[in-house]
Amino acid sequence: MLYLLLRWVIVVRVITVGLEFRYDRRVSADFLRLFTGQGAFRTLTEYARKARYPIDLQFRGSPKSSDQHASLYVGLTTVLDVHWRPGQVRLAAHPKYRDFGFDPHWMSWTPAGLAADWSDAVDRYLDAIIPYVSTGRAAVEGSVQAAVSSFSSNKRAMLDREVMLHFRDTATRNRIMDQVSADLLHCLGTAPVPGTRPRSFGGKCDLLALDSSGSLLAVEVKPRGVSTIVWAPAQAIVYARLLRLWTRQDPQASEVIAGMISQRKKLGLLTGRTPRPSAQPAVLPVVAVQRGMSGKHREGMLAVRDHLTREGIGEAARLQMFEVTLAGRLLDASRPAATS
Repeated sequence: MLYLLLRWVIVVRVITVGLEFRYDRRVSADFLRLFTGQGAFRTLTEYARKARYPIDLQFRGSPKSSDQHASLYVGLTTVLDVHWRPGQVRLAAHPKYRDFGFDPHWMSWTPAGLAADWSDAVDRYLDAIIPYVSTGRAAVEGSVQAAVSSFSSNKRAMLDREVMLHFRDTATRNRIMDQVSADLLHCLGTAPVPGTRPRSFGGKCDLLALDSSGSLLAVEVKPRGVSTIVWAPAQAIVYARLLRLWTRQDPQASEVIAGMISQRKKLGLLTGRTPRPSAQPAVLPVVAVQRGMSGKHREGMLAVRDHLTREGIGEAARLQMFEVTLAGRLLDASRPAATS
């Protein structure tokens, strides 16, 4: 076990040397097997594929360490994390969910072979917590994100959510974030729409997708009733720029994307014919808003997009804008509505 851990750490250090930032959500084959076939956590995959709630299962492999975990989301809320180190697992959940049947003993590292003994009790916990969490505000807002992330077609495949680059250090992060956002913040100061302008942008992209041409899509997801919809074009452009920097500086970028696709297909979380990434894929900004946004919000968002285009922000002209049904289908929203 120690040999396997050291081997993983050595590989991580080799592939990250010289890189200012890294993105890689692949996990080890041994960990992935726990969610397939007769694996101890195979039912988490069932919940993500079949439960009639806004549920999503995502994997997190850190490029900076040997840490790996899987998160089961209900909307925007994580109701269960499965943490892995070679040969061992432990579970985690928010303390306020303990009354729904989460056993504190699950938080201790346990041989993976024994984790199957928890399966029935874990399922009882999930059957209790999922309906409860799905009635909260975060789940209502997160239902849009969960719908988009679970909807795949021959046109596009959703790969990951809450996408973040791992920066070498805080100074590097601050410098890169200023690099990708300074001109946008300046342009927004003169945008012909009312409201308080953003002063900064976060580095967490809601969703990462791949379209049929092999291009990556950096997707900013918004519920329909929030005023910040109007600034979403600029947010999506920031995320697209960050991911574009990653694809240009990391020679393994296309390999990472292909590996993430392969792992999700093994779990049945991607179905049908999945696009293949280009060797150095283009990255396009996308805004996806819950269907039914007001005419005012739609017009403001379009005005910001057009203003950024006039100001010479090249990505604004290529921005894709959609409304999202709760089934996850994307409908073109790049033109003004016929009526407001």
